[in-house]
Amino acid sequence: MKAWMRIQPIMPNKNTANSGSFDRGFIENITRFSNLLRDNGVAVSLPAVLDTLRGLALIDIFNPDEFKYLLQVNLICPRDDLAIFSKLFDEFWYAQYHAPRKSAAEQKEKPQADYSLL
Repeated sequence: MKAWMRIQPIMPNKNTANSGSFDRGFIENITRFSNLLRDNGVAVSLPAVLDTLRGLALIDIFNPDEFKYLLQVNLICPRDDLAIFSKLFDEFWYAQYHAPRKSAAEQKEKPQADYSLL
């Protein structure tokens, strides 16, 4: 598993915006998302990522549609990449809200090997 996949993305909301590490974490996650796009065959340039980061000051980051559109406009050039962008955007930015939450005890447990198919 790649290092950038280990950190849960932060979709901005009123609660996370007040945390001291919000800006740094949010910027890191945008960078990780751009790497995910690259890993899936989308050509994303460094200037496009920097333009995206600059654009954050121009939108309401609490509006998910504005946020998605900002990333799409800056990171996606050929229309052929729109489908993969939408799929990866939802998986990356919203996966934490759809994944079942585990208790602390469940997170510490190691998965047991399933030998029933052997």
